[in-house]
Amino acid sequence: MYEGMDTTTPEILYTLAEYQTNLGALSRMLIKGNEMNGFPLNGSIAYDKALPQEEYTIQNKHGHTLYGTLYKAKEPTNQYVVFTHGFNMTGLTDACRYIREYNKLGLNVFVMDHRHEGRSEGDAVTFGDQESNDTVLWLQFLEKEKGPSIKVLLHGVSMGSSTALLTAAHPDLPKSVKCLIADCGYTSAKDEFYHVLRAFHLPKTAAALLVTALSKYYHLRSGYNLEDAAPIDHNKDIKIPTMIMHGDDDIFVPVSMGYQNYESLTCPRELHIFPNTSHSASQFNYNDEYFSYVKEYIKKYL
Repeated sequence: MYEGMDTTTPEILYTLAEYQTNLGALSRMLIKGNEMNGFPLNGSIAYDKALPQEEYTIQNKHGHTLYGTLYKAKEPTNQYVVFTHGFNMTGLTDACRYIREYNKLGLNVFVMDHRHEGRSEGDAVTFGDQESNDTVLWLQFLEKEKGPSIKVLLHGVSMGSSTALLTAAHPDLPKSVKCLIADCGYTSAKDEFYHVLRAFHLPKTAAALLVTALSKYYHLRSGYNLEDAAPIDHNKDIKIPTMIMHGDDDIFVPVSMGYQNYESLTCPRELHIFPNTSHSASQFNYNDEYFSYVKEYIKKYL
């Protein structure tokens, strides 16, 4: 598809990501010591880097080389967490605090750099559309590499949450994937862009027109369609148990999208809403409660 084309993600989308990052930084400044409830990123990254690791690469259908890292549990186990990260992030920087906690629970954790992010090649971010296809490839690779008896929990945050939902709905999802956690994901990329533009106080009509123009520009430059990055259209196809998590004070991806994703599921489902919590901060603010839900979930389905 569009081989050899000089494709880039529109700069405005990185501007929106910077807006998200600034909001997250502001919320973290309100936490004592700016250490996110005892989980400074530097400390988590240092912890993770000290773990035994295995590095892998695969190629996706567009010929991009993708990079992933397996952070191994202290004791051998057939239980794995596959983590899908958010927009304008890398696998390690987004997953670092989760890797540490899952390691304490005795699970292996595999994180990937999505296409066009971190070390991985790619012509554009596709907001969950092609990232979900890549994630299926990684899951198939992991099953082949580690054996068909492995049991996988898929965990995504922000764009990674929507990627994980689309992955779980994929017809080629490996049987080793037993359950899913989707934290603060949007219903669709277009809904998300509309919401953020409205947050800049654009009138409804102007925001809708700008999203339409942005979608056309994105397709022209990248060859991909924003309409395809829409978990809400595919959640009904998810068969594995799914846990939705969201902060009720998320002004970047509103909690209403969490409720909508939850209501659109027909599989076994759970919903956990965390009070006074901004985007991607549920684990920051409520680590013990957050992972108490995760621990019970693992016992039940993994």
